[in-house]
Amino acid sequence: MKSILVQFRDTTFKNFALIFALCVFLVGCGSEDSANTNDKDGPVIKLNYDDPTTPENEELSYIPLAVIETKTGLQYIPTSKVTFQGTESIDHFFGSYALQYTKGDGETWAGVYFELDTALDVNNGSVITAKIYSSEPRQITLKLEPSLTELTVSHSGNGHEVLEFDFAQVMQSGDTKLTFINDALVKGTGNTKWITYIDDISQKPSLNSSTITLLYDFDDPTKIYRVGGFGGGEAIVTEAPDSSDTIRVDGKIIGYHEAHVLGQEYVNLGAEANDNVSGRIPKEKVKTPDSININALGTQHITYTAVDDSGNETSLIRFVTMVDQTPPSITFKSHKDLIVTVGITFEASLDAVTGEDTSGIDDTRTTMTIYQVIDGEKVEVGAISTSEVAHYKIEYSFTDKPGNTQVSTRNLFVRNEFNEKIDVFVDGSTNPVWVNGIMAYDQGLPQYGSCSNGDGCPNIKWKLVSDPYKSGDVLEIKHLDNNMDAGLFISAKNGVDMRGPKDETAVVKTGLLQLDIKRVSGSDPFVDIWADCGYPCAGGPSRQGPFVEDVWTRILIPISEIMEGPTSTLDLSIVKGALLFRAASIKDAVYRITNVAWLCETTCAGDTTPHTPFDWAETHELPSKGYQAPTAYDGMTLVWSDEFNGNMVNPAH
Repeated sequence: MKSILVQFRDTTFKNFALIFALCVFLVGCGSEDSANTNDKDGPVIKLNYDDPTTPENEELSYIPLAVIETKTGLQYIPTSKVTFQGTESIDHFFGSYALQYTKGDGETWAGVYFELDTALDVNNGSVITAKIYSSEPRQITLKLEPSLTELTVSHSGNGHEVLEFDFAQVMQSGDTKLTFINDALVKGTGNTKWITYIDDISQKPSLNSSTITLLYDFDDPTKIYRVGGFGGGEAIVTEAPDSSDTIRVDGKIIGYHEAHVLGQEYVNLGAEANDNVSGRIPKEKVKTPDSININALGTQHITYTAVDDSGNETSLIRFVTMVDQTPPSITFKSHKDLIVTVGITFEASLDAVTGEDTSGIDDTRTTMTIYQVIDGEKVEVGAISTSEVAHYKIEYSFTDKPGNTQVSTRNLFVRNEFNEKIDVFVDGSTNPVWVNGIMAYDQGLPQYGSCSNGDGCPNIKWKLVSDPYKSGDVLEIKHLDNNMDAGLFISAKNGVDMRGPKDETAVVKTGLLQLDIKRVSGSDPFVDIWADCGYPCAGGPSRQGPFVEDVWTRILIPISEIMEGPTSTLDLSIVKGALLFRAASIKDAVYRITNVAWLCETTCAGDTTPHTPFDWAETHELPSKGYQAPTAYDGMTLVWSDEFNGNMVNPAH
């Protein structure tokens, strides 16, 4: 007997509906020849993927590519160009890739951003250009972050246009994030009219200049791009709409390719298989013996194999390329920051540092640049002069072979001999001047409260530990991975006069805050350091880093830098917090510090010169804060304070 399978097509819903099966007893139902001897096709395997545009996958904005085996080798084809598996020939449009951005339905202030490997430098020009494709007229806003400088330029809607954003007089060096916004404050519809393509981001000195520095393009489809959408905007890297050159690729799809960040956890999402006769093949029967080594550079593969009921076997390969996105580490052979006495020769050299990277260092892109800090601004100079008091910054830049760049800066201070040092924390002890000792503030405590016990705060911990490279105990500070603001401080009960002799000019001009620091573990290589005179009276903060794990180094911070911060109100006559310290990202970091001190050329201590308090008269009408009472009065010490509501005072009290 033979089995006959009868199927009818449901033309309304375009589905195959199994109506019935007849067993016609010709030889004997269930005999050996009942197998479907005409089933020669193996199962179709489909790989499972995460959506690379979701927020948790912004670091994995890869393009899944079909891998075609041809006579000349493997070719990678965008999946949007592949219509079915197993074809012997595929039409592929080779064109440029771009960042595709779609504004969400009903969204207004939504956009797309990408992050540069190195910060913008105003010396390279103040004009940012971008090749932008839109089929509708648009107002395109470009915002630079963290400075939040922004400009808006019109797009005609006639396809590709190179837009120029002239940030003359307003660009600031140091921006690392570029954000594009379509028609800010206009609600998006989420349809194709809102799709925009952004490519070839460049920087040039002026609108009329032909000198262009390419900052970002998307030509390599296997690279991971640090891009993402916000406020309902979606961002993916895909082929630009102007692809035009058609060629025929003869070959067969053997798998699909994706990129992944080296060292990050990799989850094998598996595959599904279906057969035109056997139907869905259980997931447990789609087998793979392979795994991925997340710490190995290059391309690895996972082969999935499925077998249908007739014994036909199909395999499909997931190609996974581990991409190095970690910049090199830079280690100073001596202390990071140095003091040189006036008149003593000093020569800057690349030999002062070493660079290491998993992928290897690109020696052709290793540079050293010397700047002198004059009135708070960096001015590039050719060499260091020690003939007079000065402050230099020596920037060392290392780039690895994949193109990741790291910059580390040495501060070099040319100074006369320092005659006084006021210790803050040395060899496990705090100077009695800072009588309150070691404490911390924590967002997790009521009203941003403080704790004086190393285990008393929910988001920051500290303790004294021994270190093999330091004499005496050091202070170990741990930020928990809770993304809550918290910081450590060493303070006095009453303000300490640190103005120096007669006025604060000497301390501000030449004084330094010194500390030795080591990064023990965690994901944050940067720290913030500042001083205060009792909240909200504070200076800084000064951001320091990046720091390499398990390496002690000395940093020196000019008091002028703390005094001149954008929100600084530090009053040196009443310094309470001699040191405030936190990991820059306020999460997941362990640091050790010691040898914390203030260095002064003559003396740190103030004298009997009458003190002119901070001019609160000019700031007491801040709209955001209301009236601001003085925090100090000459000749008086604060004994008690409280807050109250109401507009009347009871004279009985």
